[in-house]
Amino acid sequence: MSKRRRDERRSSEEEESPRKKRRDVDLKLVPVTFSESVGLFLNHDGEYADNKPETTGKFSIENISKKDRIWDIAIELDDTGSTDLDDTIEIREINPEDTEEIEYKVTQEPKNVLSVREFISALDEDTASYSLIMGRRNEIYVKLTIENESDEDLKNIEVHKFVPSEFEDVDITRKSEGSAEVDMIDGERAVKWVIDELPAGRDETLSLKFFITVEDIETKVRSGKIVTKYSAPYLMSGVKLNPEKWHSYTNNNMYLSADELDETPNRFECKFVFENTSEFVVKLLDIDVHDVDTPGKNFVKVDSDTKLSENAKWSSESWKFDVKEGTDPQFIKRVDFTTLAEVKTETLTTVDIEDFELAVAALEADLKYDATELASYRETVFNAIATVSNTGGADLNEVSYREIIQSNFKAPLAEDVVVKYNGTELDSSIYSVQISPDDEGSSREHEVLVELKELVDTSIESFKPGDSLDITYPITADRPAMDVEYQPDALVTGNTLPAGQPIEIILKPEGLVIPVIHVRKRFITGKDVEAMSQSGKYLVTLWIQNTGNFEMLNYELHDELKEGSTIISEVVQRLGEYQGVPEEIDLEEVVDQVAVADEEDVTEEISKKRRERIKGPQELVWTAEKIPPNERFIVKYVIKKDK
Repeated sequence: MSKRRRDERRSSEEEESPRKKRRDVDLKLVPVTFSESVGLFLNHDGEYADNKPETTGKFSIENISKKDRIWDIAIELDDTGSTDLDDTIEIREINPEDTEEIEYKVTQEPKNVLSVREFISALDEDTASYSLIMGRRNEIYVKLTIENESDEDLKNIEVHKFVPSEFEDVDITRKSEGSAEVDMIDGERAVKWVIDELPAGRDETLSLKFFITVEDIETKVRSGKIVTKYSAPYLMSGVKLNPEKWHSYTNNNMYLSADELDETPNRFECKFVFENTSEFVVKLLDIDVHDVDTPGKNFVKVDSDTKLSENAKWSSESWKFDVKEGTDPQFIKRVDFTTLAEVKTETLTTVDIEDFELAVAALEADLKYDATELASYRETVFNAIATVSNTGGADLNEVSYREIIQSNFKAPLAEDVVVKYNGTELDSSIYSVQISPDDEGSSREHEVLVELKELVDTSIESFKPGDSLDITYPITADRPAMDVEYQPDALVTGNTLPAGQPIEIILKPEGLVIPVIHVRKRFITGKDVEAMSQSGKYLVTLWIQNTGNFEMLNYELHDELKEGSTIISEVVQRLGEYQGVPEEIDLEEVVDQVAVADEEDVTEEISKKRRERIKGPQELVWTAEKIPPNERFIVKYVIKKDK
């Protein structure tokens, strides 16, 4: 190869190669972006909420040059994916610093690859609990954990944890990565956590502490929603663009030099030059230079991978061309080139995570028995009546009641336990009853356990504020000795959803102890009959004297009215303490108290049946509901005998 040819070749290579020092700075590519936006709505457990996911797409081409237009833009898509895009996109031109955008629809069901888990506790850093405590400044522990569950690195991650106004203070206690600060977002207070990049499979945590003072048992406060945003380097729709199928033009210059040789007239040395006068990097695809008479002969060859940066030139190898005397070389020139595009694909995902309610959880419970004392060495059945009420502001997902039945007493059968919910007997499928051990003996303790669990899955859904449970069952005193007493030992528990520290109420009221009384009856009964001043009339006195140490209950005084006699008046008296013997009966006083007139003067209180003359004897009964120790119960009545 001649020296001249080598110099020309070197010149051509130098012109077509951008300067190395400027390569990284000046290589301007046309930004072509497929950006998809996904809006997801999740509940606090990470499941999809009722709101429908929203996915939209935007295709954009940005002319980043300040002076050069790009035109005749044509794009062929390898795959339109689950979109309404055409296979080919054509745009006539884009002016400097302008952007062309095309929106499209995405039918692909979106997927969230950045999981967000929130731990909240009103108790401590280890036990989830949503129950506030009244009358104190509650510390609410919050821990956010994000995890990249995809195979790609995620970028530009923002987590916004909104803080409701009821919370007094917010502390950022720990963060494993990124930056975090309390800021105002869309007019609301929030903790803003920013991480530039989260590698595939990585998780990070942020720990916070909120403070709230509760003065009212009905106080309820939302935990604060979470909004996350992140960018993934792929498209949800699956659209694919091959950069090789991108084509656009921009400002350029081309020319052909023809130098007639000094020693050979009518012979020209020709060379073709292409100059990139734009700011963009262009790629030469094909060049065709031929004379007008021989269109099939191309004098220029170009490598299809030739790239030119801003103001770079490409020169062909020179060639000799002969013409007729008096004419000049005439060539047809055609150049096919394109700007180079930088294709970006990203999915911008926004995830709204619902918050939930924090409330004061409280229970009240009461236990009663329908007996105040039990008789020794006798089998006595009495009933336990337990009442449980939700007096707080939080729904409860679990409620349980347990009583320990002590030895010498028989526990009920499971079928004898009655549970009422707000006054109505509860469906037995909603609760369970366990008697342990499952026998009918009294030689050892037994446990009565009534449980309402996983109420969220039942027809009542929860034990709501204002709800009440009534639990009733029989207990049998199994001939207890005189030194025994029944002592209540019961426990009520409740819990929220999710389960946290349970509410516990211990029922061991001292005043509820039922003593076993060694009751043995001691009494004296008597009957006195005295003739009255009127002939045929007699005053009858019946009495019972309680000479024991215990009350006598529902004692019946019996007498017999003989045939031919009629009661014309009666007085039931109860006198004071017993003095040892019945006092003398003052007939005159009795006359004042008892009607002694003829039958027509008898008072209305006297039974008609007793006024009627009867044939045969008639049994008379008076009942003393209660006779305390050392007191007597007296009945006086006047009878009239037939002549």
